[in-house]
Amino acid sequence: MTVTNNGPDNATLVKVTDVLPKGLTYISNTLSKGSYDNTTGVWEIGDLNNGETVTLNIQTSISSLGSIINIVNITGAERDWDMTNNNANSTETGTNRPIPPIKTVDLTVNKTVNSSHIIKGDTISWIITVYNNGPDTATNVKVTDLLPKGLVYINSTASKGSYDSTNGVWTIGDLTSKEAVSLTIITRTIDSGFITNNVNVTSTEKDINQTNNNANLTILVHPVIDLTVNKTVNSSHIIKGDTISWVITISNNGPDTATNVKVTDLLPEGLVYINSLVDKGTYNSSNGIWIVGELNVGETVSLTIITKTVEAGFITNNVNITGEEKDLNISNNEANVTITVHPIIDLTGNKTVNNTNPKYGDTIEWIITIWNNGPDPATNVTVSDLLPKGLIYLNSIASKGSYNPNTSIWTIGDLNLGETVTLHIITKVNVSNTTLINSVNITGEEKDWNLSNNYPSANITIPVNNNTPSNETPGNDTPSNPITPSNPNNHNISTSNSTNLTNSRSNEGSLASGISMKSTGNPILVLLLILVVLGGIIPYRKRK
Repeated sequence: MTVTNNGPDNATLVKVTDVLPKGLTYISNTLSKGSYDNTTGVWEIGDLNNGETVTLNIQTSISSLGSIINIVNITGAERDWDMTNNNANSTETGTNRPIPPIKTVDLTVNKTVNSSHIIKGDTISWIITVYNNGPDTATNVKVTDLLPKGLVYINSTASKGSYDSTNGVWTIGDLTSKEAVSLTIITRTIDSGFITNNVNVTSTEKDINQTNNNANLTILVHPVIDLTVNKTVNSSHIIKGDTISWVITISNNGPDTATNVKVTDLLPEGLVYINSLVDKGTYNSSNGIWIVGELNVGETVSLTIITKTVEAGFITNNVNITGEEKDLNISNNEANVTITVHPIIDLTGNKTVNNTNPKYGDTIEWIITIWNNGPDPATNVTVSDLLPKGLIYLNSIASKGSYNPNTSIWTIGDLNLGETVTLHIITKVNVSNTTLINSVNITGEEKDWNLSNNYPSANITIPVNNNTPSNETPGNDTPSNPITPSNPNNHNISTSNSTNLTNSRSNEGSLASGISMKSTGNPILVLLLILVVLGGIIPYRKRK
């Protein structure tokens, strides 16, 4: 049925009545406007503009023989100035020929996805299955699956027909009763959030159940992040007891915002927490957790932890970062920095002399005592004792290590915490009328935190001696009263009656123990020899 308004005005409340006559059975209808009630036979068009044309197609089956007249009538609210064209009749003669059956199908479509937990950037497969429940073969079967925003097409495989990713149409063709076909579409997710993928199936035949011709599947695409962490320390040379700053810098490379970001930096043994400063969030020194919270794409924040070193050696400080979302690259989620904390020592010493007022030609003993106040062992310990001009080296003995008189270096080596060592140096006084200062310098491999006690010294004052030979030079004399160094661990000192060497420290051992006059033989013979010499000299002078 075709209805047209020839005007000149618009028509309203337009109705077409087409009550199907006996012999016709209603099947279905399609129309371009309004609605048709097959029970009353009324097609409600409504408004029909001047020049507008609308159509109604009613599909029926013939159920009787003979002539069948179908009458249709049209009315409107306005006055119709030509009523001759408001009715139409159509006559169909029923014959005894077989009526061709109307083919029907029941197509169903189903859609699944191959992953239950999907993150942004994942490659996923959509499986679309189409089935014909019959009873007839479906022709010109098409499935429409146009990928929504957030999905990028990669590839597809169809068990029958072909899929065009541009328009999203899978052309299947014929699908026999009880036949099933499938299409797999491989996509990549590029957006996070909820994504709904719709699919619809159609055919030329009447589908007796259109409720199963659509399948909609919604997935949740979780966001992804790339958190990075870096750690630095503000000093390249660190000694025990130093205060140092650890700077931890974190960033989010995206592509999404990171939530519930946490950084764990539990200080290792050897470090004592002092203070911390954060750009964002809070740091708990007890559990070592820095709670950052959200970190936007491209955002960078830092934490500075101030610590004190309390142990020497290698100390490794580890840091780790996590977020709520999937991290695309976990290789940059940790940062480990190892520092070398150098030990510290406090070498100290004392220097004494057993005679602070010796005379020219006297043999005296210098006693150098070295110990390590720590807190760490000292290594490569050396003591420099360059004898001043006016002293002639005779001998020495060390409780540890060795003394080289040519270089004036006492090489001790290792010196443990609290360990004490001594060096005794025997010298001869070769000057007079002066004061000599004998100083030493103590060094070790480690940092010495108190250098004020590394330079002990001792002084001697030599009185005037008129018998000092004019040609006496240091280093060219042989002592008339040599001293044999004693064991520096032996503190029981005794002196002989011919040399008055006193010990300036009552608790230090003197190397000048057991000093005696050199034996010259029979004293009577010596006295006679002297008289003979004198007797020869006196007459000679008188003759002159």
